[in-house]
Amino acid sequence: MTIANLTRLIGGHPNTARMHLDQLADAGLVEVDTLPPEGRGRPARRYKVTSSGERALRGEPVADYETLVIAFAEHLVETGQVDRARDVGRTWAARLDLPVNPDPEERLTEVLEALDFSPQIVQRSPEATTFVLRSCPFVSAATEHPEVICGIHRGLLESLDWSGRRIALEPFASRSGCRVHLAKAG
Repeated sequence: MTIANLTRLIGGHPNTARMHLDQLADAGLVEVDTLPPEGRGRPARRYKVTSSGERALRGEPVADYETLVIAFAEHLVETGQVDRARDVGRTWAARLDLPVNPDPEERLTEVLEALDFSPQIVQRSPEATTFVLRSCPFVSAATEHPEVICGIHRGLLESLDWSGRRIALEPFASRSGCRVHLAKAG
């Protein structure tokens, strides 16, 4: 469909439609081709939904990252490199744009929320704060290979600055989920 056809169909300004369609093209959800010129001016561009775009419209995941994570975990197990999981977590942390709140407890909450762990404080004292992680974006992989997936999460959390506090991950600590403990050093 061309921008002219689209704006006739749904309304709106052609420049607005072009901007949104270009963003969808950058995301790989639509493809663009240029039609042969007709008369004066720039040739029209035609937009078509890609298979990824069709999956997104149906509410399906655009990519099956869960299967990739499980395959990665299986590879580390099969090759005897489970101990490298923490290194992967540290590398992942270095590549993420994570919150840098100066308050360690608030920062941990923000980091865990940013990574879709749905943290909830379940215990707080002057010495320590305990969070339960009510969700895990990699729960299927963590269930199959906790030594890898939880190791990655450990490495990520351990590599961040907690202002002199110690951090510990306790995988599958309760029915509610994993626990993260943030305690004063000493």
